[in-house]
Amino acid sequence: MTVLPQVSSIKYLLLENVSGFEKSKAREMVITSLKSAGFEIQEFLVCPRQIGIPNSRLRYYLLAKRGENVEWSFEKSEEFIQNFATLSKNLEDMNICTDSPARLADYLDIDKDVIEEVMVPEKVLAKRSKVLDIVRPDSLVSCCFTAGYTRYCEGTGSVLQAVGERGDMDRVYSKLDGEGVEVLSELKLRYFTPREVASLLGFPSDFSFPPTVTLRQQYKALGNSLNVTVVGLLIYSLVKKDDL
Repeated sequence: MTVLPQVSSIKYLLLENVSGFEKSKAREMVITSLKSAGFEIQEFLVCPRQIGIPNSRLRYYLLAKRGENVEWSFEKSEEFIQNFATLSKNLEDMNICTDSPARLADYLDIDKDVIEEVMVPEKVLAKRSKVLDIVRPDSLVSCCFTAGYTRYCEGTGSVLQAVGERGDMDRVYSKLDGEGVEVLSELKLRYFTPREVASLLGFPSDFSFPPTVTLRQQYKALGNSLNVTVVGLLIYSLVKKDDL
């Protein structure tokens, strides 16, 4: 962060990083560098769930604008902004509705051929069935999808119970130790497809990967990506002139 702030043509910057970056020495270096180059900053620590998207992805964001006494489209704070309330007008401008949280069903794929490719393998269920984060179409949340999704089971993203209700999952899992992993087949546990992950991340419906990109590469790219809806809102909030 020693070169970019010195490029005089750069008026705006947005930085995104994982939760925890806000406590790091690297963050302190970034802040010092930007302020010395004449930028005013605002930091955020926010999650898509706060605007009704059923996916956890808590991230650190920094907005930087060069100049003295620059105008912002929202009320700045010396502290981390940890919700979207202060951006309510900008949410309206971008037609982002936060009245009620969406269900995962609103983001699910209907391509049966693709879904068949992402069923959780029996060998995975045999070893890791008790650490899976299982959600259903009516769920209002899913775990953050990481680059290790489908390769690792714990902490890399949720799997979907495609058949049955919560009571069915409890019933089936109660029989797991006695009857073996085969009982889980009733639940039709599957991974989210890349298209579904992309939708939760806010990518447009016509987004797709080239046919040469493997399924594993798609998951890795998406896991290293960002939430387009959140970042779009923050960019708009950064460059919009103050109209308060």
